[in-house]
Amino acid sequence: MVTGTMPLLTLLLLACGETPAPPTPAASADGAAVDVGPAADAATPATLELLSPAPGERIQTPWIPVKAAASGTKGSLRFDATLDGAPWPDPDALTRPRWVEKGEAVDWITELDLLRLAPGPHEIVVTAAGPDQPPLSTTVRFETAPWPCEVALSVDDGDGAPLGARVIVHGSDGPLAMLAGSALAADPMRRDRELHSFLLPDGRLTTRLPPGDWTLVATRGVRHDIDEQQVVLADDCSGTAAVAFTLPLVVPTPGRVTADLHVHTGLSGDASVPDGARFRSLAAADLDVVVITDHKQVRALDAARRSAPGLHAVQGAEAKIKTPVGRKYAHINVFPLALDGIVYSNGRDMAQHVDSWRARARKHPVDGVGERVLIQANHPRGLQVHYSGKPSWGPAGLFARDGLVRSVPLGEGANAWLSRGREGTGTTALDFDLLEVLNRFSWEMYLQVRQDWFLLLDVGRTPTGTGNSDSHALAVELAGMPVNLVESGTDLPSFVDALAEGRVTVSSGPVLDLDLWAAEEGPGERAGPGGRITGAHAVATVRLRAAPWVPVEEVRVVQDGEIVFREAITGPLPAEGRTFEVPLSFARDGWVLAEAGPPPEGPRPSAVALGRFAWVAPGYVPLAFTNPVRVDADADGELTPLTPAEAAAASAQRWPDLPPAAPSDGTSEDASDDASDDASADPGPGDED
Repeated sequence: MVTGTMPLLTLLLLACGETPAPPTPAASADGAAVDVGPAADAATPATLELLSPAPGERIQTPWIPVKAAASGTKGSLRFDATLDGAPWPDPDALTRPRWVEKGEAVDWITELDLLRLAPGPHEIVVTAAGPDQPPLSTTVRFETAPWPCEVALSVDDGDGAPLGARVIVHGSDGPLAMLAGSALAADPMRRDRELHSFLLPDGRLTTRLPPGDWTLVATRGVRHDIDEQQVVLADDCSGTAAVAFTLPLVVPTPGRVTADLHVHTGLSGDASVPDGARFRSLAAADLDVVVITDHKQVRALDAARRSAPGLHAVQGAEAKIKTPVGRKYAHINVFPLALDGIVYSNGRDMAQHVDSWRARARKHPVDGVGERVLIQANHPRGLQVHYSGKPSWGPAGLFARDGLVRSVPLGEGANAWLSRGREGTGTTALDFDLLEVLNRFSWEMYLQVRQDWFLLLDVGRTPTGTGNSDSHALAVELAGMPVNLVESGTDLPSFVDALAEGRVTVSSGPVLDLDLWAAEEGPGERAGPGGRITGAHAVATVRLRAAPWVPVEEVRVVQDGEIVFREAITGPLPAEGRTFEVPLSFARDGWVLAEAGPPPEGPRPSAVALGRFAWVAPGYVPLAFTNPVRVDADADGELTPLTPAEAAAASAQRWPDLPPAAPSDGTSEDASDDASDDASADPGPGDED
C-alpha cells in the first residue's frame, strides 16, 4: 500500500468547519465504535432497522450488501451482529454518519456471501449501543433460495497466470441482475440496480446461475482483450459448469502505471457499496494505483490491504468549497494525505482552500513525499450521474458555479475571480495541480472542459489533464474507467512527480503515445507529454493502439487549441497499432497534444455502433487524450503564453460558451450530499492551522 505514516486503523469522521474529536477506530462488526455526533432530541425515539435483507425476503442472488440504519441515537455507537446465532465479525464492515440526518443517525454496512449459507431460513441480529445510548437491537429472518446451477469461472492471461477480472452475464432477455429487492432499496442512489457482473479479483470464482442460455463476457480494463463464452445450463443443473477465459495483454504500456484518482467507498454519504466489494472491484479493473477520495474525510486503508493486496492505495479526500454565504460551488480532490490531524479544509473560496490544504500538508507530511500535496479540480462544469440522463450543468463544478466565460479575458469582468490573488499569499482560484477533464462517461461535459483546459494552456496555466471514474458503486460508474496511464512507478514519490509534471495519458478505450521531435538542424530533441522542445518546426509522432473490442473513429493532433491533423480510422487496428507523423510549424511558443475518439463536433456514438464496447462499458465513449508537449518556438529559453485577451478571442472562435449555469435540478449526487453540510459554518480565524 502507498500510505502515510500514521496508524491505518484510524478513521476520522470529519465535520465541516469543526475541529474533530480524537480519532475513533474504524468500525466493524466485531465491536468497534463510531461517534454519531451530538445527542439527539430527547423527544425523538432511537431506532435500529435492518434495511437489507428485509424481513421475510427470499433471496436468490449469490451475495447481498447488508445495511443497518440507526436513527435518533446519541453519543458513540458500537455495532455487533450474529448470523444464525453465531458471532458475525467482519473487519471490513463500515460505520458512518448518515448524510440525510447529519450527525444524529448512523449506518452500518457490510456484505453477505449467500453461497456460504445452506438454502432455507436464516436470521441476522444487529445490536448498537454506547455509553450514552441504551442498547438497540433488530432481528430479521430471511430465506435463501440460490440460483441452482454451479459455475466455476477462471480468468488467465494466456500463459496460465490468473488475472483479476469482471465477468458480465447476458441472457436472451438481456443482462442478468446481480442484486434485487432490499439490496437496491438500501442504496438511496440506486446505482447498483445495473450490476450485471461477477467480480473475480484473483481470477477465480465458483458461483451460481439460473438455468438457461448465457453469454458471459470477461473484461479487465482497456489494455486487455475481452473473452466471450456461451454457456448452456440445463434445468437439472447437473455437475459444475467450468468456464475459462483468456484475457491477453494486447496494449502493453511499459514504464506507465494505471491509476484512478477519484474513487469513493461506502464512507461517502452518497455511496453504499460494502468495502469488500469496493476493493474487489478495483482489483478486477487492471489498476496499479487508486486514490480513495471520500467526501470530507480521510480513511484508513486496511480494507484495501485485505481485499486487494496488490493494489497501491493512496489516502485522499474530496473536499467541498463554499461561497461566503455557504453555497457550495466546487469539489476538489486532495492527495496524498496523512491521517493524523487532517481535517476538512473549510475555506470560503478556491484560493483559500488551496492555501489551507497546502498549509495542512506542511504540518502533517506524508512519508516519502513530505509536505507535497496535489489538488485536483473535479468535474469543473458539473455532473452527469447516470449515462441515460442529461448532464447537470453547474452542481459541484468550479467553472460552472461562479463561472468561467471563455470569451472573456481571464482577470476581467466575469472572470476576475479566477485570477484574483489572495492577500498575503497571491494564491488564485486557478492554482490547482490537476484538472479532471473527463469524469465518468460524460462525453458532453468532456467537450466543454476540454475547451476550458485549452484556454488555460493558452495563457500559460499548466494543470495536468486527468480522467477518472468518480465511482461510488460497482455499476454505472465503472472503477478504472476512464484510466490514467502515468509515466512512473507505483512508489508514491515518482507517482506524484509524474502527475504534477503532466506525464499522463487518459483512456476510456484507445491508447495514445505522443512524441514531439524538434526539426531544427542538429540532433533531434524529443519530448513526450509533460515535456518541452525548442524550435519553430517539429514532427509529431502519434501511435494509436486499441484492444480489438474498442472501436476508434479518428485520431487527431491539436496545436494551440486547433485541430491541425485528423484521420478517420476504418477497420480494426493492427496489433502493433498505427503510427502517424505530422509536421508542425510554430509562429510563437505553444503546445501540442493528441486525441482519439469521436469527432468533437459530432454526436455521441450509439450503443449499436459501439458493439461489445457498449456491453463492457455501457454509456461510455471510446476516447483518449495526451497531456501537452510545450514548444519554445523562438528558442529564448522561456515559454511565452498568449495574453488573456488573445486567449479569449481564440477560444471564442473555437467553441461556444455555455449559457449561465442553472441551479441544480436535485438529481445529482451533489444535491444529495448537501444534507451532510453545515451551511452556516464560518471558517473564522485559524483556518490554515
